[in-house]
Amino acid sequence: MYFLDTNSCIYLLKNAYPALTAKVLATEHQTIKIASIVYAELLGGARESSAPEKSLVAVKKFVSQFEIVPFGEDAAESYGRIRSGLLEKRLKCGANDMIIAATAMARGGVVVTNNEKDFGKMHGVATENWAKP
Repeated sequence: MYFLDTNSCIYLLKNAYPALTAKVLATEHQTIKIASIVYAELLGGARESSAPEKSLVAVKKFVSQFEIVPFGEDAAESYGRIRSGLLEKRLKCGANDMIIAATAMARGGVVVTNNEKDFGKMHGVATENWAKP
């Protein structure tokens, strides 16, 4: 199971990385998920864009292809482990990135991201960068 992070979704919406698009098209769609926080970030970005109505339509159409996975109890447990692990190492990471990682971890999934720096800090979080050829 794969969880697209926000930057991967934006790259797909803009067709910015052909390797990412090709990998998504070659992967069974039911195995690709979007964490609810990613959807929230996409909606927020669309509303802040220069053409909010057009951007909202594009985001909603894009996201409709995938299951949106809510942040639940299991993800909360994973979040606690991720956060405490980062604090022990005196590392910082964005709360939304930790929520994305925890949602994927709770489902035994892999985060698809180009943000290897931040997600790489989180112990036990599986990641893949599909934007790289």
